[in-house]
Amino acid sequence: MSKDQWYYVKDGSQQGPVDENQLRKLFGSGDLAPETLVWSGSMADWTPASETEAFKDTIALSRPSPAQGPPPLPRAPTAQVEGLDVSGHLDVPQVRPWVRYWARMVDICLAGFVLGAGLLIAVPAAEAMPDALFGMLLMFVWVFVEAVLLSSWGTTPGKWLLATRVRDSAGRVLTFSEALTRSLSVWVKGLGLGIPVVALVTLIIAHGKLKRDGVTTWDRKSGFVVSHRKIGVLRTIIVILVLFGFFVAIVAGEAGAASAF
Repeated sequence: MSKDQWYYVKDGSQQGPVDENQLRKLFGSGDLAPETLVWSGSMADWTPASETEAFKDTIALSRPSPAQGPPPLPRAPTAQVEGLDVSGHLDVPQVRPWVRYWARMVDICLAGFVLGAGLLIAVPAAEAMPDALFGMLLMFVWVFVEAVLLSSWGTTPGKWLLATRVRDSAGRVLTFSEALTRSLSVWVKGLGLGIPVVALVTLIIAHGKLKRDGVTTWDRKSGFVVSHRKIGVLRTIIVILVLFGFFVAIVAGEAGAASAF
């Protein structure tokens, strides 16, 4: 009997540990689909079972012949998969609304620095725009930038710093279309189009749904999987510095504007 202990994802939640023989029986009986995400201590990350050496033969034997018709489609997960920390221990909670919130705040802060400067250079008249309207415009532009980052790099600066990632139900990086659909949904249902008061309400609602259901509306609808790893001290410090720097920049900007009158 194999000494490896395995974890697997069923109906969107983490199961295990079980030994390799037990997991083989689940695949052999058809209780688990070939696309089921699995992980053991010898692996770097969650991987579809059909792509792991341990279960390839079992899955091949359990597939029906063409005369029996195609196998049923695997059920899309309804909650995020609990993440692995950098050493591979499954000790990071699955539902982390505040980590996700601060990851997005870091992204928005960085977008404010970079996209804001670029927008002012390209459209100098934007400087006369009210702060709230300018912030709403930046959040809208960020929707498309985030979609590009998620579909190319598989992450964003804020998510990378806070060890959070987004994948589809098979563990793959999102396509641009999927990433854009998700980002637009977050912009509307999570950030309330960037409208200050509305955003506060939508954030509270989204936080409650995530705590209660273990998944946000936008991730449940498309079967996206949000996973977390353990956040190291260095990354935490960088996040604090980014947020503090953004706060200082806002205060300095307000002071400069006041002194101009």
